[in-house]
Amino acid sequence: SYLDTLLKTVLSEDCSDEERRLETYGHALNANTTPALRVYATGSVFHAGSSSAAAGSAIFDGSTSVRQRCFRVPGVQTDNRAKLHSILVALTLTPSGVPLTVLTPSEYAIRSIVSWGPKNATAGWRCDHGDILTAIQKRLLGRSAAVHFIFLGGRTIHGDANQLDAV
Repeated sequence: SYLDTLLKTVLSEDCSDEERRLETYGHALNANTTPALRVYATGSVFHAGSSSAAAGSAIFDGSTSVRQRCFRVPGVQTDNRAKLHSILVALTLTPSGVPLTVLTPSEYAIRSIVSWGPKNATAGWRCDHGDILTAIQKRLLGRSAAVHFIFLGGRTIHGDANQLDAV
């Protein structure tokens, strides 16, 4: 109920950010490991804000990889949702025992998971794109290997990341 969620939120205020992340995602977001597989993940939307908006997400980890894929984004067609969806796809297609680095040009996506995710989880994921964030949380909780997120800050300066446009 709403009161239970509110109580959980109030009680979690005494936790550190690290404790909240651990409770929300388990050990998957352990920053002390060096993940092996690098996956570039992004998304975009055409005709944003119109009735003909169409969003897609893409992942890439090498020119001959089976993980070089693109997908239509379900639900609301926005740029932020597309970028979160690409991270979900990367987590879904990478075996849970494989350490993973997700490189993305979306600071919003990283913050939605790492920074804001624990509080949003406590509130029952009542936030924008809560359905995708819930699915990301479940994937992270099910992983035995670490996941690390890197903000690209402009993919034109990052070699293989340019291949995302071709996918």
